[in-house]
Amino acid sequence: MKFQQSLISLFVLATLSACGGSSSSSSTTAESLSLAGKAADGYLSNAKVCLDLNNNKVCDTDEPSAVTGDGGEFTLIGVTQAQIDGNPLLVEIVAGETIDEDEPGVVLTQGYTLSAPAGYTFVSPLTSLVQNEIDNGSSVAEAEVSVQGKLGTTLSLNEDYVAGTDGQENAAEFEKLHQIAQVTANIIADNMTLLESAAETEDISLEELISLVTNEVYDALNNITQQVEDIATDDSLIFDADGIATEVDEELISLESGGLSAQVAQNEAENTSTATSLATLIKGTGINWFWSEENGDDFISLEFGRLNINSDGTFTDIEYEINADGVTEERVYEAETDLLLTSSGWIVADDTIMNIILNEDNSITLIMETSELNETVTGKELILDGLNVQNALSSTGGDGSWADTVTDELVFPEGSRAYQLTFSNTAYPYELNMGDWCETDDVSRWEALDGTCNAVYLNGSWATTLASLTKASAATSPYTELTSVSAVIGLANTNIVTEIMTGGIVNFYNQDYDNNATKLASGSWKDLTVHGKVLREISVPASIATISGQQWTNVNDDDNKLYLTAVDGFVRVVHADNDFGDDGEYAFNTIAKEFILENADRDNIDSNTTETVTISTLDITVDGVITDWGNTSSIISDANGDAGVGALDLTALYLAQDDSNLYLRLDKASLALPIVEAYYNYWIYFESDDGGPEFAVELFHSTHNEVSPRLYDSTGVDRDYNSLEQLSDSLTVNTSTQYIEVMIPKSFINNDAKYSIDFFTHYSNEVNTWNDDESEHDTADTIGSVIF
Repeated sequence: MKFQQSLISLFVLATLSACGGSSSSSSTTAESLSLAGKAADGYLSNAKVCLDLNNNKVCDTDEPSAVTGDGGEFTLIGVTQAQIDGNPLLVEIVAGETIDEDEPGVVLTQGYTLSAPAGYTFVSPLTSLVQNEIDNGSSVAEAEVSVQGKLGTTLSLNEDYVAGTDGQENAAEFEKLHQIAQVTANIIADNMTLLESAAETEDISLEELISLVTNEVYDALNNITQQVEDIATDDSLIFDADGIATEVDEELISLESGGLSAQVAQNEAENTSTATSLATLIKGTGINWFWSEENGDDFISLEFGRLNINSDGTFTDIEYEINADGVTEERVYEAETDLLLTSSGWIVADDTIMNIILNEDNSITLIMETSELNETVTGKELILDGLNVQNALSSTGGDGSWADTVTDELVFPEGSRAYQLTFSNTAYPYELNMGDWCETDDVSRWEALDGTCNAVYLNGSWATTLASLTKASAATSPYTELTSVSAVIGLANTNIVTEIMTGGIVNFYNQDYDNNATKLASGSWKDLTVHGKVLREISVPASIATISGQQWTNVNDDDNKLYLTAVDGFVRVVHADNDFGDDGEYAFNTIAKEFILENADRDNIDSNTTETVTISTLDITVDGVITDWGNTSSIISDANGDAGVGALDLTALYLAQDDSNLYLRLDKASLALPIVEAYYNYWIYFESDDGGPEFAVELFHSTHNEVSPRLYDSTGVDRDYNSLEQLSDSLTVNTSTQYIEVMIPKSFINNDAKYSIDFFTHYSNEVNTWNDDESEHDTADTIGSVIF
């Protein structure tokens, strides 16, 4: 590939230069100086270093260069003070050549580029983030402070964090920076490799690609820091840079090889954005905002509005929502009931805008009914002409679901502008919703909690004090009945519960409804005093906070923390969040807003949020031996050990095909049937995305491990057993301890249809009956669309 070939050729040239070959970077004038430094993730040897005189993120042949030696050391010869003071350093890691001394003797398999601001002598993934902020328009001081803030440190990022771990005063903090750098380097390398081919095809420069990737990593830096800090406080956890990088990639990095040019164009628009006067804008046509959020019932709320000051000095704050039928209607708010912790104690929070102040620095301050919620807002203007609408809408307020209301090829017309907003609040708001969700569904709870729902259940009753949550000793076995624990995350058949220990440690368990529990990880806790009230702050490991399959959670998704306090006689869950605005959120001018609304369609959401998977063509033999599945990836994966009471534990579903047949492979934790004298069923359900016929595959087991595969046609009544008409009972099937393979003739399948597919198990006490108790199922996430 072009990028990799250029790195290798430059590496060869640099090696020749280091060995005495001619180089245009050499100088014998009186002004010639040398610049010594180090390059690290861990120390990087056999990497190329240069001064990037033209700031193109490539070590060109006419730029002063060298090759790093042991300890990542390098010396650039024949440079001038002006070059040192005015140009950033680059380090090019060359796949198959460069060694990261964190793993001595092992060459790196992926090439990528690091940088550092002019004047630095230490180059690392962290200095690359600083240089990226400088490239985006910040001063050196502003850039370093910005990155330091996300890292939670005041240490200079030009210091050698590897050497700093060797018995120095700040050794623990230097170790944290080293680990964050390791994770960051992995993410940068992985995404550069992922996007390299598409970048070459779409003629995207290395400079543009590095900027895109580094901006994404910068946005994820808070989360990376949090994970590294969590591991440092828990002796039972082992730091795994690859594991954290993979998780961050999956959860937070939104880069894709498809549509890369559009992503780069959006990134460049942000990089070249200019400060704008929100005070002037809001006195004119105003600013238009969009907000989206998925509710607990899977309904996505779509809201938008306009904020402006009228010619008579009054202001307009008008808000709309698009209802389930796609009809736009003015939004009507119910009376506020959430409480906010202030110097006056817990008071009803009201974020109704009462006034807008236009500040001399061109920012605006929104004066709320509750003054602690006041916001000062600044903005940068982006030119959107010809840019992808989906990419811009993904940066709107809330969860970005507005992006799924438009088609992926839609671009903005001329005159479209976005305003990237930054919010500041003088107070960090702790909010409390007493809750009314149990008023009709759980009357006993409602009555026991004096007409509220928000409380912590502990040892068969509702906790009344924070002290009652704390234990002196932990459970002695990973599979035991736990006491003094409280649920913080709900999964399909289990809960994640906390065991709060004296001394500041919190253990997290996955506990089923029979109180059997498996320890997952540990975090930390401390008590804070805010406005005279005691709040218990629990730091939740990211692996727990982002665990898949959540049906509800009490953990704040912006900082992976959980807050508890005692109010009105019961321990309540508190949220530390400011929902009015997210830094980086886009608002729009009237041209862009009208274009979005003209093209938005709620019906697009489903089609834009499903993943399209084309089934691999393989030569499969149904024999229970899976070597013929090669390196195919699972269509659906599911956690081991999450099956409900009595359910068979499925872990993965694979699909393959040839000209005549569709092949299914189920991986399972065990063939053993958990309950005697019961009937067990594996189900794979194909639900049509485009109105075609639906079908299901049932693999029936008796307690004697007999298997009777059956193929069913569905009338479309939501997996109702009685609505399935049997098509065939002669499917080819083979079972082993860990795998089941099934062959389905394609004559039963509509090859032109698209399907969403899921799989699950259940058991029942009678043959040919359906058990609707979800606690007795093992259900995996749905995937769609699958194309045969």
